[in-house]
Amino acid sequence: AAGSSCDVSSFGSNIIFNVSWLRFVPPSTGDFQISTCGLVPFDSRIAVFGECGNQLACIAGNDDSSGCQLSSSSVQWASRITLPAATAGVPYFVAVGSAGSTVNGSGSVRIMPVGSQQDGLTCETAFSAATGANSFNNSPSTVGLTAPPGCSFGTGTDQVIHRAAWFRWTASATGTVEVSTCGSAPFDTRLAVIDGCGASAASVGCNDDAPGCPGFTGKVAFEATAGTEYRIVVGGRTAAGAGAGTFTVTEGIPPAPTCGTASQSCCAAGTLPFCSDGACCLLVCGEDPFCCSTDGEWDQVCADRAAVLCQSCGAGTCALDGTSAAEAEPCGTSANAGCDEEPPAVVPLQAGVPVSGTFWADADARDVDWYEFSVGGISTVSLLLRSPGPGQLFLVDDQCPPAVLASTSEFSGACPASIETCVLPGTYRALATMSVFDGFPCGTPDGRNAYELSLQVSACDALPPANDECGAATVVPSTGAQLAFDTRLASDSGGTLPSSC
Repeated sequence: AAGSSCDVSSFGSNIIFNVSWLRFVPPSTGDFQISTCGLVPFDSRIAVFGECGNQLACIAGNDDSSGCQLSSSSVQWASRITLPAATAGVPYFVAVGSAGSTVNGSGSVRIMPVGSQQDGLTCETAFSAATGANSFNNSPSTVGLTAPPGCSFGTGTDQVIHRAAWFRWTASATGTVEVSTCGSAPFDTRLAVIDGCGASAASVGCNDDAPGCPGFTGKVAFEATAGTEYRIVVGGRTAAGAGAGTFTVTEGIPPAPTCGTASQSCCAAGTLPFCSDGACCLLVCGEDPFCCSTDGEWDQVCADRAAVLCQSCGAGTCALDGTSAAEAEPCGTSANAGCDEEPPAVVPLQAGVPVSGTFWADADARDVDWYEFSVGGISTVSLLLRSPGPGQLFLVDDQCPPAVLASTSEFSGACPASIETCVLPGTYRALATMSVFDGFPCGTPDGRNAYELSLQVSACDALPPANDECGAATVVPSTGAQLAFDTRLASDSGGTLPSSC
């Protein structure tokens, strides 16, 4: 398809391989753009002729056009040419093919008047959108939009709406508006709503994936002002994210749920953020913000935390046995702060003599009460912590900073929280604290600052293992043999494992 005015390629021959021919009759006089941008998965070439079969009548040709991506990747090997001053009613002949004899595939070619091809591809030339359903096709777009100020698509991902299509929409009323591709696009979408064009424009809402939306589609809600024109940007998470779909603009939707206004129970897993009990919701979200984030949901982790933190979900029902030995510090003071003092401030703990005390958690800090005890021989140590509040128990050695030998689960909810383990002769410390860092200041109702701690010591049937050190490793007798082992009272010697382990 070479011709005197048709330099198809700057990379060798001007041959267009595996040609498909199109006969185009312009409906009006003017310039037309002919393009495979974003519409073919292979290295394409295009040429347009004024006469069928006459290569000398070639008007324009192209191999690779700047910014013209393939449909399958961001590689700019698709083609774009301009048919200048075309005459209405006069036929033109378009050759569409590939850059090599073995390069082929299926795709599409788009022919549109110059100017309209650019509609919807920039902020200034955005298509008009209406309240309700709007069709879109971002396939012609080859330009992405970096997330504008106020918009983030999360950590660990690029911050680009790839192959962005632009729309303009004017709010008819002040209130909450939702823009959604939820289940109505064939690819992983990204959305943004922007308050204008230019350097001062900022995002009023954006979204990558929304909970409950299939195929990684999404939706974004924002507060609109009546009479204000907004830009809606629809694109893909990657350069391959393109196609035809629908986005819906809905005005006057109820405000986004907050703690106490959501319909789902705090005590069970749900698919949306927030839950119905305001106090419980705030308590859980103070520990796990994902439960109340716009991209999060009240999942099983949130429900498990509610079971430990919220009385509406059954927490705080653990009854104290009632003991006479009391911790030396009133709630809010710190007389047994352990390694936070010099010398360490600890309270003796005797086997069979429970003690009662108080702890608190407030403003990202918590009270930790330190107790110390000794055992004269190899012993089983049993520690029990009872509290209506979210208690956590640690067994550590007598060093500062301490080595943690055992601990209860942060959100197990068990009452009593318990530790039972064999230890060698020596001195140890038990740490009683809350498993959270906020929500339980001194004076929290229903006695949730109170706890009781008890210690029992008994004989242990374990001995330090003979193969506790690398040099004393036990020989495996044969392949497939079963070899008994007991790790109780084993030490932590041996050094730090390599990062590859």
